[in-house]
Amino acid sequence: MKAFSVDIKNSIAYLKFDLQGEKVNKISLDVGEELQHLLRDLKNEKQVRGIILYSGKPHTFIAGADIHLINSITSKDQGEELSLEAQAMAHAIEAYPVPIVAAIHGVCLGGGLEVALACDYRVVSDHESTSLGLPETRLGIIPGMGGCVRLPKLIGAQQSLGIILAG
Repeated sequence: MKAFSVDIKNSIAYLKFDLQGEKVNKISLDVGEELQHLLRDLKNEKQVRGIILYSGKPHTFIAGADIHLINSITSKDQGEELSLEAQAMAHAIEAYPVPIVAAIHGVCLGGGLEVALACDYRVVSDHESTSLGLPETRLGIIPGMGGCVRLPKLIGAQQSLGIILAG
């Protein structure tokens, strides 16, 4: 799978997420692994002083986790393992040595919002297709990539509870 491409211009790495063969970008184990490998490789590019993460899809930044992955969970241990792997991806973004900016246009939900929250900065379009949220909470699923921790740090507990509880 090749979900990402990189173009380096003027010391900025433009990291495009465009999941081939899919209408929307979604998080899967393969996507997480590819992103982590790509970030490790970019560390060797000494001229890179920042990264802009954006979508190649017209009105979707990241729609969330691959629902088939979520539906495949059959045990507590498997769910915990998948959550830890997802958290490792978010941590790789958060701990990256140069700033990462999420350029959000369109749908940014669930794991997509959690990826954006792990970035150093977020720039959000005001297009009518743009929406942010954690809809998995409506299904009784706690966001698994640390969104319930990062969101309150960013906007405060009271405002984040409104988003988290409403989905």
